[in-house]
Amino acid sequence: MNRLICLVLLWIWSALAAGAQSGVFVQLTDTHLGKPAPYETPEKMERHLTNLRRIIEEINTVIRPDFVLVTGDTVSTTDEPSVRLVAETMRSLRVPYYLLPGNHDDGSVREGWFEKYLGPIRRTIEHGPWRIVGFDGRTLIRNEGPEETFAWLDAELSKPRGARQALIVASHYPLHIPDRWENSGQGRNRFQYTGAHALRLSSLLFNARVTGYIAGHTHGSYAVEDDLTGIPCFVSGAAQNGEYRVYSWEDGVLASVAAQAGKWPKVLVSVPGGRLPGGSAFTAGEIRIRARVFAPTPPETVEWICDEGTPVAMTRGTDGVWEARWNSTEVRNGKHLLTVRVKAGEETRSAEVAVAVSNRGGK
Repeated sequence: MNRLICLVLLWIWSALAAGAQSGVFVQLTDTHLGKPAPYETPEKMERHLTNLRRIIEEINTVIRPDFVLVTGDTVSTTDEPSVRLVAETMRSLRVPYYLLPGNHDDGSVREGWFEKYLGPIRRTIEHGPWRIVGFDGRTLIRNEGPEETFAWLDAELSKPRGARQALIVASHYPLHIPDRWENSGQGRNRFQYTGAHALRLSSLLFNARVTGYIAGHTHGSYAVEDDLTGIPCFVSGAAQNGEYRVYSWEDGVLASVAAQAGKWPKVLVSVPGGRLPGGSAFTAGEIRIRARVFAPTPPETVEWICDEGTPVAMTRGTDGVWEARWNSTEVRNGKHLLTVRVKAGEETRSAEVAVAVSNRGGK
């Protein structure tokens, strides 16, 4: 029995009301379709297309999100037939989808093919509980029209925000990369925003109290807290390799899990409480634990565990969400690990989240 721990980064912001709407969206990035770059082969490009089609099939038949967001590098080289292939492939999605450009889309943007076939290079998406502000990060990386980009971002982020909305900012380039990549031979400048533009972008996002920032570009999946602002940053692995990310919004809590085509179940856990910019939020009293489970067949068991305690069965709610109630006064104040474990078919997978318990007069 294989056990895969999917580390889920959860965040809650005090400005958002409890009891918020729920929703799910999928992030794809770095599809790299069409004509191969000099370092690629036609066989590799065919694998990219096959992997994207596998992901789309999973999205259509199992995940069924509110929408799909593609965060750049749709092609590998400048070639109009390649852009048309992206458009044709994306049309097989049965949910709304939106695309942003990356560095490999430079040529298609210059030639007008990106906007002709794939849509605007920056946009704000209002969909259910989600507000996604997606911008063209190439302008900041290359210092080509950054003032226009910052003015647009400032205007979009200054608009009134619904109390039940998650505010997500997206572009191709990460806001933050793990320190271990510093000596990867690539260097931070290749992977993320740096210098004055990075500081200005971070300031805009912090002042707008965004729920999270999402990106691609690195071809590696991770979730980290931005050094300067505490903003949660999620980066998806490359769709060319069959990787993507799923995001959920439950009761004012944003959760995300890295996904691989063909690997089930996919589990996201939502527990109120998490780190905030400038401080910490703590869990107390009775807590509702919620888990979204995606699998081709109904799971046989869904249970939660506190630390290394006894597994407790969860109850299936609506829309594929499993729930449980936890009386946090039964444990000592301090950090605890909550694990949701799901068995579906031959696979068992888990998602974990750490919480800080602080009950008045607690143990």
